[in-house]
Parts: sequence; C-alpha cells; structure tokens
Amino acid sequence: MGKMTECGFDKLHDQLRMKLLTAGLETSSNFVLIVDEDRLVWWVNQSFESLTGLSRQDVIGREITSFFSERNDPAVMIEAQNCLAQKREWRGEIIARRSDGSERVDGVAVTPVLDEMSGATYFLVVGRDITDKVRAREAIAAAKAAQGKAEKFFALGTMAAGIAHEINQPLNAIRVLSGGMLYLLSQGEALQAEEFVESLQEIVGQTERIAGITRHLRSFVNKDELRQEPCDLSAAVEMALKLVGKRLADHGVSVQTELQAGLPLVLAVSTGLEEVVINLLVNAMQALDGVDRTDKKIVVRTYFAERVVLEVSDNGPGVDPKLGNTIFESFVSTKKGEDNMGLGLAIVSSIVAACRGTVEMKKNEMAGATFVVKLPGLAAGSEEERE
Repeated sequence: MGKMTECGFDKLHDQLRMKLLTAGLETSSNFVLIVDEDRLVWWVNQSFESLTGLSRQDVIGREITSFFSERNDPAVMIEAQNCLAQKREWRGEIIARRSDGSERVDGVAVTPVLDEMSGATYFLVVGRDITDKVRAREAIAAAKAAQGKAEKFFALGTMAAGIAHEINQPLNAIRVLSGGMLYLLSQGEALQAEEFVESLQEIVGQTERIAGITRHLRSFVNKDELRQEPCDLSAAVEMALKLVGKRLADHGVSVQTELQAGLPLVLAVSTGLEEVVINLLVNAMQALDGVDRTDKKIVVRTYFAERVVLEVSDNGPGVDPKLGNTIFESFVSTKKGEDNMGLGLAIVSSIVAACRGTVEMKKNEMAGATFVVKLPGLAAGSEEERE
C-alpha cells in the first residue's frame, strides 16, 4: 500500500470530521434545522422529528415560519426577521405548532453560516422545548401578582383602625360646627358674618384634612405606580404612629420614640417607608399579645451610622434564631391566629430591598426582638448615595 499523500490525508480528515459533526447534530437532544436565505428548510435532525411529529420528508423545502403559531408576538417576529436579513445571530422564544395542532414554546438560537464557495448564507437553528419552563415562569408571575394584591389588602387591614380614627376627628369637628350653626339658626339667632365665615372656613379645613387622608390611603394602594423620591425616615415613623398608634394603645402597648433630627434623606416611596414602619410595629404588637405582662413596650429609634437606620424593638418573647432569614418569607409566621397571614415581614423585606437597603432581626437586652432596617442616605441636595 502506497504512502498516503498530505492532500489525501486532509481530505480523509475532512470527511471524518464532517461525518462526526453530522452524527453529533443528528443525535443531539436539541432540535436542529438548517435553513437557507429564503427561510426554506434544508435539513432537520431526529430530535426535531420527534418533537414535532413530522418526518424529514414533510419538512424539507418548507418555509420555517409555517411551523410557527399565529400567537407569536409580532414585535418578536419582526426582530427575528431583521436579524436574518442582516445576517446576525438571534436568540429568543417562539411559539410553534406540532403536527397535531398543539402548541409549544421553543427557546431558539439562530446563527448565520457563510458558504465561502457560493457566497450564500445559511442559518443553523438550534432549540429546545421550554414549554414547562415558560408555564412555571408564568405561574410564578401570577403568584407574585396575587401576593402583591394580598399585601395591599393586608396593609389596608393593618391601617384600618388608625384611618378610621384619623377621619373621625375631622368628622366630629364638622358635625359640631355645622350642628352649632343649625341650632343657632333654628333658635332664630342671627349669625355674625365673621362668625359664619370662620365656621365655614373651619369646615372646609376639616374636609381638606379628610381629603388628605384619603389621598394618602390611595397612594398606599397605588404605591407601585409612584416613583421613589427623597424621604425623611423620622417623618415616616411619625405618620405611621398616627395611623396605628390607637391600635397599639388598645392592645395595651406603650411606644417610646428616639428619632434623630436632621437625618440624611433616603430614596424611597414615602408610603412604602410608612408601610415598613407600620408592619414592624404591628409585628411587635402581635408578639406582645402573646405575653402576660403589664409593661408591654415598643421602642422605635432612628439614627445615622454609615447608613440611615431604623430600629423597632419590643419586650416580647423574641424569635427563635433557627428561623433565620426565613422569617422574611411570605406566609411564614411565628404567631398563631387567623389574622397572622405571615405577610408583614415579607412586605418589609420587599420594600427595603427596593430601596437598596437591608433588614435583619436580632435579640435585644429586653429579651425581645429588634428589627434593624438600614437604608443608604442621600448626599445633601442630590439623589446620590451618601458615602
């Protein structure tokens, strides 16, 4: 047998390499198609046949888009077509049809390949069925949306008593003022113009106060639509105490505040900050409901220590350290009762994370729990994080 020439060896090597590459594509678990510039299918592997229920003979020569569903997003289809026209790589998700008419979602990568001999461009299409992954993703999104609604209702329920108390005060003032005016008129007494105007102005002021409360309530419901802005953490604490202070008092809980003046502002949605404070206060109150003592106490502190810090401490039973960060997960609660949905601390964690902050829980010197929220402060006159 004669000695093989270098050219012959290269030719044999190329043939072997082609055979190996073809075998690799044929046996790949991903489906593979080769498509020409006119988007006509030249070749498919076995995985494509198995996935679609179509034979190779049924597929070759057909336009690749004939396998797509009409439910594809037109914007996605235009983007893919533009990439093919410009001979660029494209990756995305396509809704495709099987031979029985059922639909699936494919994750697809399209790579242009230039034939240097003819100058033509072909496209290597590699993909896999990701229908289950997409369904799981949609289920998670739906669950998050449902959780968001539950969180909003939870927040409103938490604040209901405080809101009613805040509205009742101006309503009582309006009732007294208008009732007094009507009584004087019924007695035939003439009201002085100045007194009449003064009473009406007071009534208008009280209605504005009610309108302000309802606007505030609406902003709680729609807080996802509001943009972050520089906010005063201590002011958020004071507003939160106005809303839930009466409820805390009704549960026999006294509140001590140590709010540092002149703190750097933090970038947040103001009602979101208030919701953080409210949920931490209510969480502490519910913990104290489970202890038999007369000196139930919550201490709220704000101060600056590299970051703007909020601390809410109680002298309740504390929290099992074994729970760790799971205490900030949705529907996790250490308290019994139908009212404890296990959403309060999850809401706190979500809002704080959106503000680029952190929240943690530790045991305090009163044997209860302290929740520490740390938020980046803003430099004076800007929205840049303070170092």
